[in-house]
Amino acid sequence: MAIVASPSDRHFDTLPGLLAAGIPTFVEKPVVIRAEDCAYLEGLRRVDLPPTQVGCVLRFTDLVARLKSWLDEGQLGRLIRARFECGQYLPDWRPGSDYRTSYSASRKRGGGVIFDLVHEIDLAVMFFGDCTLLHAVRDQRSSLHITSEDVALLHLRAADGLPIEVALDYVSRTPRREIRVIGEEATAILDFRTATLALHGPSGEEQRVVGTVSADAAYRLELAELLDAAHGRGMTRLPLHEGLKATRLAIAAHAFVDQGGDGN
Repeated sequence: MAIVASPSDRHFDTLPGLLAAGIPTFVEKPVVIRAEDCAYLEGLRRVDLPPTQVGCVLRFTDLVARLKSWLDEGQLGRLIRARFECGQYLPDWRPGSDYRTSYSASRKRGGGVIFDLVHEIDLAVMFFGDCTLLHAVRDQRSSLHITSEDVALLHLRAADGLPIEVALDYVSRTPRREIRVIGEEATAILDFRTATLALHGPSGEEQRVVGTVSADAAYRLELAELLDAAHGRGMTRLPLHEGLKATRLAIAAHAFVDQGGDGN
Protein backbone atom coordinates (compact mmCIF):
# COMPACT_ATOMS: atom_id res chain seq x y z
CA MET A 1 0.00 0.00 0.00
CA ALA A 2 1.18 3.54 -0.75
CA ILE A 3 0.36 6.82 0.98
CA VAL A 4 0.63 10.05 -1.03
CA ALA A 5 0.92 12.83 1.55
CA SER A 6 3.41 15.17 -0.11
CA PRO A 7 2.51 18.84 -0.68
CA SER A 8 -0.53 19.04 -2.90
CA ASP A 9 1.34 20.29 -5.96
CA ARG A 10 3.47 17.10 -5.93
CA HIS A 11 0.72 14.48 -5.74
CA PHE A 12 0.56 14.03 -9.51
CA ASP A 13 4.30 13.29 -9.62
CA THR A 14 3.70 9.86 -8.11
CA LEU A 15 -0.03 9.07 -8.19
CA PRO A 16 -0.42 7.94 -11.84
CA GLY A 17 2.53 5.55 -11.55
CA LEU A 18 1.16 3.99 -8.38
CA LEU A 19 -2.24 3.48 -9.98
CA ALA A 20 -0.72 2.02 -13.15
CA ALA A 21 1.27 -0.43 -11.03
CA GLY A 22 -1.91 -1.62 -9.30
CA ILE A 23 -0.81 -0.47 -5.85
CA PRO A 24 -3.63 0.31 -3.38
CA THR A 25 -3.18 3.99 -2.67
CA PHE A 26 -4.25 6.52 -0.07
CA VAL A 27 -3.97 10.10 -1.33
CA GLU A 28 -4.37 13.17 0.83
CA LYS A 29 -6.72 15.97 -0.09
CA PRO A 30 -6.88 17.73 -2.46
CA VAL A 31 -6.04 14.97 -4.90
CA VAL A 32 -4.39 17.43 -7.33
CA ILE A 33 -4.45 21.19 -7.89
CA ARG A 34 -4.26 21.51 -11.69
CA ALA A 35 -7.20 21.08 -14.05
CA GLU A 36 -5.24 19.00 -16.55
CA ASP A 37 -4.10 16.58 -13.83
CA CYS A 38 -7.66 16.26 -12.55
CA ALA A 39 -8.92 15.56 -16.08
CA TYR A 40 -6.30 12.85 -16.58
CA LEU A 41 -7.32 11.06 -13.39
CA GLU A 42 -11.03 11.45 -14.16
CA GLY A 43 -10.37 9.77 -17.50
CA LEU A 44 -8.97 6.59 -15.95
CA ARG A 45 -11.32 3.63 -16.11
CA ARG A 46 -12.52 2.72 -12.64
CA VAL A 47 -12.40 -0.99 -13.44
CA ASP A 48 -8.66 -0.71 -14.11
CA LEU A 49 -7.80 0.97 -10.80
CA PRO A 50 -6.56 -0.62 -7.57
CA PRO A 51 -8.40 0.23 -4.34
CA THR A 52 -8.00 3.91 -3.48
CA GLN A 53 -9.00 6.23 -0.66
CA VAL A 54 -8.98 10.05 -0.67
CA GLY A 55 -8.15 11.63 2.68
CA CYS A 56 -11.21 13.75 3.38
CA VAL A 57 -11.23 12.62 6.96
CA LEU A 58 -14.40 14.36 8.16
CA ARG A 59 -16.48 11.85 6.19
CA PHE A 60 -15.34 9.23 8.69
CA THR A 61 -16.62 10.91 11.87
CA ASP A 62 -19.69 9.69 13.73
CA LEU A 63 -21.55 13.03 13.81
CA VAL A 64 -21.22 13.46 10.06
CA ALA A 65 -22.66 9.97 9.58
CA ARG A 66 -25.57 10.84 11.91
CA LEU A 67 -26.34 14.06 10.05
CA LYS A 68 -26.25 12.16 6.76
CA SER A 69 -28.78 9.68 8.15
CA TRP A 70 -31.10 12.52 9.23
CA LEU A 71 -30.98 13.96 5.73
CA ASP A 72 -31.54 10.58 4.09
CA GLU A 73 -34.51 9.92 6.39
CA GLY A 74 -36.07 13.28 5.50
CA GLN A 75 -36.16 14.51 9.09
CA LEU A 76 -35.68 18.13 7.99
CA GLY A 77 -38.44 18.04 5.39
CA ARG A 78 -37.85 19.76 2.07
CA LEU A 79 -34.37 21.26 2.14
CA ILE A 80 -34.10 25.03 1.60
CA ARG A 81 -30.39 25.85 1.90
CA ALA A 82 -27.12 24.68 3.47
CA ARG A 83 -24.03 26.43 4.76
CA PHE A 84 -20.56 25.03 5.51
CA GLU A 85 -18.14 27.24 7.42
CA CYS A 86 -14.56 26.72 8.58
CA GLY A 87 -12.16 29.31 9.95
CA GLN A 88 -9.06 29.16 12.12
CA TYR A 89 -6.01 31.39 12.58
CA LEU A 90 -3.32 29.79 10.43
CA PRO A 91 -0.37 30.39 12.83
CA ASP A 92 -2.23 28.31 15.44
CA TRP A 93 -2.72 25.28 13.17
CA ARG A 94 0.56 23.50 13.70
CA PRO A 95 2.12 24.39 17.09
CA GLY A 96 5.90 24.39 17.02
CA SER A 97 6.20 25.09 13.30
CA ASP A 98 6.45 28.33 11.35
CA TYR A 99 3.26 28.78 9.33
CA ARG A 100 5.18 30.87 6.79
CA THR A 101 7.11 27.78 5.64
CA SER A 102 4.08 25.49 5.40
CA TYR A 103 2.45 24.52 2.13
CA SER A 104 -0.69 26.28 3.39
CA ALA A 105 1.12 29.61 3.03
CA SER A 106 2.12 28.99 -0.58
CA ARG A 107 -0.35 29.30 -3.42
CA LYS A 108 2.14 27.59 -5.76
CA ARG A 109 2.31 24.50 -3.51
CA GLY A 110 -1.46 24.18 -3.27
CA GLY A 111 -2.04 26.25 -0.16
CA GLY A 112 -4.90 28.63 0.46
CA VAL A 113 -8.25 27.96 2.05
CA ILE A 114 -9.98 26.60 -1.07
CA PHE A 115 -7.66 23.61 -1.43
CA ASP A 116 -6.59 23.37 2.22
CA LEU A 117 -10.16 23.32 3.55
CA VAL A 118 -11.63 21.26 0.73
CA HIS A 119 -13.23 19.08 3.45
CA GLU A 120 -16.21 21.44 3.48
CA ILE A 121 -16.70 21.09 -0.28
CA ASP A 122 -16.39 17.32 0.00
CA LEU A 123 -19.05 17.20 2.72
CA ALA A 124 -21.40 19.19 0.49
CA VAL A 125 -20.93 16.52 -2.18
CA MET A 126 -21.39 13.74 0.37
CA PHE A 127 -24.67 15.16 1.68
CA PHE A 128 -26.22 16.53 -1.50
CA GLY A 129 -24.61 14.73 -4.43
CA ASP A 130 -22.94 16.28 -7.45
CA CYS A 131 -22.75 20.05 -7.21
CA THR A 132 -22.15 22.87 -9.66
CA LEU A 133 -20.11 25.98 -8.88
CA LEU A 134 -22.14 29.16 -9.40
CA HIS A 135 -19.82 31.83 -7.99
CA ALA A 136 -16.58 32.18 -6.06
CA VAL A 137 -14.73 34.96 -4.29
CA ARG A 138 -11.22 34.62 -2.91
CA ASP A 139 -8.88 37.20 -1.44
CA GLN A 140 -5.81 37.78 0.69
CA ARG A 141 -7.00 40.36 3.18
CA SER A 142 -5.04 39.72 6.37
CA SER A 143 -1.50 40.67 7.39
CA LEU A 144 -0.42 37.01 7.37
CA HIS A 145 2.85 36.44 5.51
CA ILE A 146 1.44 34.14 2.85
CA THR A 147 1.02 34.09 -0.93
CA SER A 148 -2.20 32.05 -0.83
CA GLU A 149 -5.75 33.28 -0.27
CA ASP A 150 -6.83 33.60 3.35
CA VAL A 151 -10.56 33.92 2.70
CA ALA A 152 -12.97 32.45 0.17
CA LEU A 153 -16.72 32.24 -0.37
CA LEU A 154 -18.19 29.68 -2.75
CA HIS A 155 -21.76 29.34 -3.91
CA LEU A 156 -22.73 25.87 -5.12
CA ARG A 157 -25.95 24.34 -6.41
CA ALA A 158 -26.92 20.71 -5.91
CA ALA A 159 -28.55 18.74 -8.73
CA ASP A 160 -32.01 19.39 -7.26
CA GLY A 161 -31.36 23.14 -7.11
CA LEU A 162 -30.45 23.36 -3.40
CA PRO A 163 -28.29 26.47 -2.80
CA ILE A 164 -25.13 25.79 -0.80
CA GLU A 165 -22.70 28.29 0.75
CA VAL A 166 -19.10 27.48 1.67
CA ALA A 167 -17.23 30.07 3.79
CA LEU A 168 -13.54 29.54 4.54
CA ASP A 169 -10.76 31.55 6.20
CA TYR A 170 -7.29 31.38 7.78
CA VAL A 171 -7.96 34.30 10.13
CA SER A 172 -10.67 33.47 12.70
CA ARG A 173 -9.13 33.85 16.17
CA THR A 174 -11.99 31.80 17.57
CA PRO A 175 -11.85 28.55 15.58
CA ARG A 176 -15.09 27.67 13.86
CA ARG A 177 -16.19 24.63 11.89
CA GLU A 178 -19.92 24.23 11.42
CA ILE A 179 -22.54 22.82 9.10
CA ARG A 180 -26.05 24.30 9.06
CA VAL A 181 -28.83 22.76 6.97
CA ILE A 182 -32.23 24.45 6.87
CA GLY A 183 -35.33 22.49 5.96
CA GLU A 184 -39.05 23.28 6.04
CA GLU A 185 -39.59 21.04 9.06
CA ALA A 186 -36.34 21.46 11.01
CA THR A 187 -32.84 22.92 11.07
CA ALA A 188 -29.75 20.78 11.72
CA ILE A 189 -26.54 22.27 13.11
CA LEU A 190 -23.31 20.30 13.44
CA ASP A 191 -20.62 22.09 15.46
CA PHE A 192 -17.30 20.28 15.13
CA ARG A 193 -15.62 22.38 17.82
CA THR A 194 -18.09 21.33 20.52
CA ALA A 195 -18.78 17.91 18.96
CA THR A 196 -22.53 18.48 19.02
CA LEU A 197 -25.26 17.85 16.47
CA ALA A 198 -28.66 19.42 17.04
CA LEU A 199 -32.00 19.15 15.28
CA HIS A 200 -34.31 22.11 15.95
CA GLY A 201 -37.98 21.45 15.23
CA PRO A 202 -40.85 23.86 14.43
CA SER A 203 -42.16 24.24 17.97
CA GLY A 204 -38.85 24.72 19.71
CA GLU A 205 -38.21 21.05 20.38
CA GLU A 206 -34.61 19.99 20.08
CA GLN A 207 -32.87 16.68 19.50
CA ARG A 208 -29.22 16.89 20.52
CA VAL A 209 -26.41 14.41 20.00
CA VAL A 210 -23.13 14.92 21.84
CA GLY A 211 -20.29 12.85 20.48
CA THR A 212 -16.64 13.07 19.64
CA VAL A 213 -14.84 14.29 16.56
CA SER A 214 -11.68 12.24 16.84
CA ALA A 215 -9.33 12.89 13.93
CA ASP A 216 -7.12 10.00 15.07
CA ALA A 217 -10.00 7.51 15.01
CA ALA A 218 -11.15 8.81 11.62
CA TYR A 219 -7.65 8.50 10.14
CA ARG A 220 -7.43 4.93 11.39
CA LEU A 221 -10.83 4.10 9.93
CA GLU A 222 -10.09 5.43 6.45
CA LEU A 223 -6.77 3.53 6.33
CA ALA A 224 -8.38 0.37 7.68
CA GLU A 225 -11.00 0.56 4.93
CA LEU A 226 -8.27 0.77 2.31
CA LEU A 227 -6.41 -2.19 3.80
CA ASP A 228 -9.60 -4.25 3.80
CA ALA A 229 -10.33 -3.30 0.20
CA ALA A 230 -6.78 -4.25 -0.79
CA HIS A 231 -7.50 -7.74 0.57
CA GLY A 232 -10.82 -8.01 -1.24
CA ARG A 233 -12.96 -7.20 1.79
CA GLY A 234 -15.40 -4.51 0.69
CA MET A 235 -14.92 -1.09 -0.86
CA THR A 236 -13.59 2.23 0.37
CA ARG A 237 -15.91 5.08 1.26
CA LEU A 238 -14.12 7.68 -0.86
CA PRO A 239 -12.40 6.10 -3.88
CA LEU A 240 -10.50 8.24 -6.35
CA HIS A 241 -13.31 9.26 -8.69
CA GLU A 242 -15.63 10.21 -5.83
CA GLY A 243 -12.85 12.17 -4.12
CA LEU A 244 -12.10 14.02 -7.34
CA LYS A 245 -15.52 15.70 -7.25
CA ALA A 246 -14.52 18.10 -4.46
CA THR A 247 -11.11 18.59 -6.07
CA ARG A 248 -12.79 19.53 -9.35
CA LEU A 249 -15.01 22.09 -7.59
CA ALA A 250 -12.00 23.63 -5.82
CA ILE A 251 -10.14 23.92 -9.12
CA ALA A 252 -13.25 25.44 -10.71
CA ALA A 253 -13.43 28.05 -7.94
CA HIS A 254 -9.88 29.19 -8.67
CA ALA A 255 -10.58 29.19 -12.41
CA PHE A 256 -13.71 31.29 -11.89
CA VAL A 257 -11.64 34.01 -10.23
CA ASP A 258 -8.65 33.70 -12.57
CA GLN A 259 -10.88 34.02 -15.63
CA GLY A 260 -12.46 37.27 -14.55
CA GLY A 261 -14.76 36.46 -11.66
CA ASP A 262 -14.54 38.19 -8.28
CA GLY A 263 -11.51 38.26 -6.03
CA ASN A 264 -7.80 38.84 -6.52
